[in-house]
Amino acid sequence: MMQVDESERGSPMIAVASEGVIDVIVPVYGGDEDTRRCLASLHASSVRCAFEIVVVDDCSPDPALSAWLDAEAAAGRITLLRNEMNRGFVASVNRGMTLHSDRDVVLLNSDTEVAGDWLDRLRACVDAAPDIGTATPFSNNATICSYPFEGWQGEVPGALGLAGLDAVFARVHSGRALDLPSAVGFCMYIRRRCLNAVGLFDEARFGRGYGEENDFSRRAVAAGWRNVLCADVFVHHRGGVSFGSGRTQLMQAAGEALSAAHPDYDEVVRRFILHDPVAPLRAQVSLARAALGGCEFAAVVAENAQALEVRRLQGRRLREALPVKLHITHKWGGGIERWVRDFCDADLAARNLVLRGRTSRNETAFQLELVDPQLGQTPLRVWDLQTPVLGTAVGHAEYREVLDWVCRSFEVRAVYVSSLIGHSLDALETGLPTTWVMHDMYPFCPALFAWFEQPCTQCGITELSRCLTANPHNIFWHVTDGESWMQVRRAFEARISDGGLTIVAPSRDVHARYAQLLPPLLSKPWQLVPHGLGGAIAGAVRSRPRPVTASTRLRVLVPGRLLPHKGLGVLEAVYPNLHAFADLILLGCGDFGRAFEGLPGVRVIPDYEIDALPAYVADLEPDCALLLSILPESYSYTLSEMRVLGVPVVATNQGAFAERIRDGVDGFLVAPTPAAVVGRLQQFAADRTVLDRVAELVRALPVRTAFEMVADYDDLLPADWRGQGGRVSVEMAIQTLAERLWLQDEVARLHDRLGGALGDAARLQADVHAHALVVRNREERIAALEAERDAMLNSASWRVTRPLRRIERLLAAPVSTAVGAGVEAEPPHEAEVSSPVVEVGRHSAGLPVSRSAARQSVREALGLPDSARVVGGAGAGPAWERFVELASRVTAGDTRTAFVWLGETSLPDGVAGRVPVAAVLASTRDLFIADALTAEVWMRGIDLYCAGPEDEAWRSLAAVCATPLLSCERLGGDVDDHCRAVLKALNTGT
Repeated sequence: MMQVDESERGSPMIAVASEGVIDVIVPVYGGDEDTRRCLASLHASSVRCAFEIVVVDDCSPDPALSAWLDAEAAAGRITLLRNEMNRGFVASVNRGMTLHSDRDVVLLNSDTEVAGDWLDRLRACVDAAPDIGTATPFSNNATICSYPFEGWQGEVPGALGLAGLDAVFARVHSGRALDLPSAVGFCMYIRRRCLNAVGLFDEARFGRGYGEENDFSRRAVAAGWRNVLCADVFVHHRGGVSFGSGRTQLMQAAGEALSAAHPDYDEVVRRFILHDPVAPLRAQVSLARAALGGCEFAAVVAENAQALEVRRLQGRRLREALPVKLHITHKWGGGIERWVRDFCDADLAARNLVLRGRTSRNETAFQLELVDPQLGQTPLRVWDLQTPVLGTAVGHAEYREVLDWVCRSFEVRAVYVSSLIGHSLDALETGLPTTWVMHDMYPFCPALFAWFEQPCTQCGITELSRCLTANPHNIFWHVTDGESWMQVRRAFEARISDGGLTIVAPSRDVHARYAQLLPPLLSKPWQLVPHGLGGAIAGAVRSRPRPVTASTRLRVLVPGRLLPHKGLGVLEAVYPNLHAFADLILLGCGDFGRAFEGLPGVRVIPDYEIDALPAYVADLEPDCALLLSILPESYSYTLSEMRVLGVPVVATNQGAFAERIRDGVDGFLVAPTPAAVVGRLQQFAADRTVLDRVAELVRALPVRTAFEMVADYDDLLPADWRGQGGRVSVEMAIQTLAERLWLQDEVARLHDRLGGALGDAARLQADVHAHALVVRNREERIAALEAERDAMLNSASWRVTRPLRRIERLLAAPVSTAVGAGVEAEPPHEAEVSSPVVEVGRHSAGLPVSRSAARQSVREALGLPDSARVVGGAGAGPAWERFVELASRVTAGDTRTAFVWLGETSLPDGVAGRVPVAAVLASTRDLFIADALTAEVWMRGIDLYCAGPEDEAWRSLAAVCATPLLSCERLGGDVDDHCRAVLKALNTGT
C-alpha cells in the first residue's frame, strides 16, 4: 500500500494501485467548461483518503478539450484513457472500472462539482455496513436523490454556494444513510466486492448510456447488496453534458430495456416515490438553512413554494411516509388562518391537514371539510351535518364520527386546535397528542377578545347574557344563550382539568388574561411559543434610515386595515394635530382610508399583496410605524412585519404590544389616547436621536421564522409521535379528491338543469299571477279613486287629496330599491312626483308574499340569521343622517338588530379626514342599503319601519304590509328617545 505524506494528502496524483485507493472515473464527451470545473473541484477538495482521477475520453469531438486533457495527463494530474472511436458511455465506464481490479470506484459525471471531504464521507457511508454495494449523494439534479425537491430545475439552491451547502448536509446528516431502489449514476460509489460479484455494466443492452446504473443496482439487490443514499454529501450536477444531443432518445430506449430486464423496476420506483422516505432528510436540511436567516431563509421559502406548485401541476401523489398532523380551525381568515397557513408551509417534515367548518347565516358549521393545503383549497372530502354545530358543541356524535374517520384513515399523529368555532369539544379527546393554541379568548369568551366596554376580568351568567345581546364584538348571539354557553365553559374547563392537553400561548399576556377568566389554567403547565413569520416577508432585506435634516417632516406609516377596533377613531382624532409636523402613510387601510384621500400630508394605499410589503416600505422610507389597536392583541403579526423590515413601532401599551416592546429600547408604547399619541410623535419630530437609536436596534433584532416556530411545536410532542403515519391514506385521499371534483361538476350540471326547470315554472307562475295582479291593481285603483272622491266631497281640498293620488301612481310605478350604482327607476308618470328618489313600485308577480317568506328573503339578502331584527327607514332631507345616528346608537348596545335603508339614492359623501359613521356600521354589518328585492318584500320582511318626513309612499306601504311603524318626527330631535322607542317596539312587537 502506497504511503502518502501529509503534504500530498488529498492529491489525486496516485499512480500506484493499492487496496485503499479509490478510482474516481470521469467519462468525457464534449462539455469543455463543465469538464474543467469538474476536475478543478476534484483537485480543490479536501479529501484525506487516497484516490486517482481516471478520465475516459470517449473520442470527444472537441479538439480543445482533448488537448487540455492531454496536458493534464502529461502533468500527472489525471490518468487519461482515450477511446480511438466513440464507444458510448457504458463502454467508457466499464473500461475505467477495469483499470484497477482491486479498487473501489466512483463514477462521476463530467458535469458535476464536488466540495470538501466529499469522498471521505462517501467511503465512510459504504464502509458502515458490509452489505452496502453502492452509495449516491444528494444533488440538485439526481431524480430520487434531488434536493430541495425532486423536479428542481435550478443549480445549487440558496446563497451558500456548493461548499456551504455541502457543509450543511455534512453537519445535519453526519453518518446517515437511506436505502434506495437504485443508485443514481451522476455520482455513484461502487464497492469493489459488489462490482466483482455483480459484474460490469451491461454494454450490450444499454449501449451509449442511461439505465445502466439502474440495471446494475437491481442486479446487486438480487445478489444481496444494498443501494443507499449517502445523506451527508451534496454534489452539484448540471445534467446531460456527457451524452450530447441524443439524450431524449437514449432515455426512451433505456427505459424500454430496463423494463424488459427488470419487470418489477417501475413498480419498485413508483412505491419509493409514493412513500418518499427522502422527504424528511430534505426537510431537515431546509430547516437548518432557514435557521441561518436572511437570503437563505428567503430561498428556502421560495423553494418550498415551488415544490408545492410542482406537485400540483404534475398531479403528484402526497408525501405518504411523512407523519400527519391535523389542524382544527375555522374558515374566517384573520390571524388564525395565517398562522395555520404559515405552519403548514414551514412544516417540511410532516403532512398537515386542516379540518374546518362551513358557516351559514344560522349555523356556525353546517358542513365539515377536510383540506390538504399542499393540494390547494379544494376539500378532500365534505360532510353534511344533520345536526349543525351552533357555536361550539359540548359533544356531537356526527362530528365525532368524522373526526375519528379522519384520524384513523390518515393515521394522524398529532392534533393542533387553533379554534373550536364550528367544532365540538370532542376535538380535544382524540387520544392523540393534542396542542391547544391560545390565539384568542375562545371558547370561554364568545366575543373572542374578552372585552365589553372595558377589559373583562370576570364573566358569570349575568355578564355573559348581557354580552350576548349587547356586546358589538359578540357574533354568537343568534345561536346560543347564556346557559348553553355556560355548559360549553364547564365542559371546556373539565377537559383542561383532565390533563393530557398541551397548552401553548403566543404571548404571556394572552395566557394571563385567559387564566384570569378561567382560573384552572393557573395550575396547568403551559408553553410560550411566539409566532414565526412565513412567506417572503420573513427573508426581506431590512430598510436603512433615510437621510434627514432639521426641516424634514416626520414620516409615519400606519400599516394594516383601518378598522374601529384597530384604532380608527384614535387616528381620526390625532390627524388634525399630527399633520402640522408629520406625514401619514396609510398602507393597506382598505375602504376606511379613502376618507383621508386628498388631505394634506396623507398618502393612501388601500391594498397591497403581502409579498410586496418589503418593496413598499423600502420605497416609502417611513421613520416609524403606528399601531393603534384599542383591544389587547394576542401577538400581532404587523409588529413582527415592521420589525423584520427595520421600522420602529409606536404601539398602544396593552396586550402583546406591552409585552413584546421595551419602551424606548426596541419600540415605543403609548396610551390609546389622541393626546398621548400626538405627544410622543411630537417628541420624535423635535429630536430624532431616540428614534434613530431604536431603529438601529430594531434592524439588529433576529427574525423569528415559521420554521423555528414549527420546530418549537415539534419539541413539545412525545419523542415517538412520528410513527409511520399516512401509509394507507394517500390513494384514498387522491380518490376522494377526484370524486369531490367529479361531484362538483355533476352538481353544477344538475343545478343548470334545475335552474332551467325553475325558470319554466317561474314563467308559468308569473302568467297565472299576472291575471290576479291585474284584478288586484284595478281593485286598488278603484278603492283609491273612491277614497279620493270621498275626500273631495268632504273637504274639496286638493292638498288633502294629493297624497292619495300620489300613492296610486307610486303603486303603479316600477320598483328601484338600489342606492348609488344600482338599478335606476323609470321616470315617474308625472313631474310632480319627487321625493323619495327610491320609489315604491308595482308589486312583483306572485305577490303579495307572506311575511315569513319575506322575512327569510330579507335576511338571506343581508346575510343575517333568521332571528335577526331588521329596522327599515327612508325619507328625504336629514332622514338619512338621523337614521344612521339611530342605527349607531341602537346597534352599539344590541347585537340582535340591524338597520336597512330603503330610501334615496344620493347620500352624503362625509367629511374629509373622518370615516363616515355609515361606513363603520356597514363594516360591522349593522347597516345595509336595500338592493335586489322588491319594495313590498323589504317592507314585509323588516320588523319595524322608522318613518321620516315626506315619505308618505313608504308609510302607506307599511300600512298595506301591516309592518309596525314608528313615526320618528313625532318623537322630536332626541335620538335617545328614538332609541328607546325602537327597542321598545322591537321587544314588544308593537
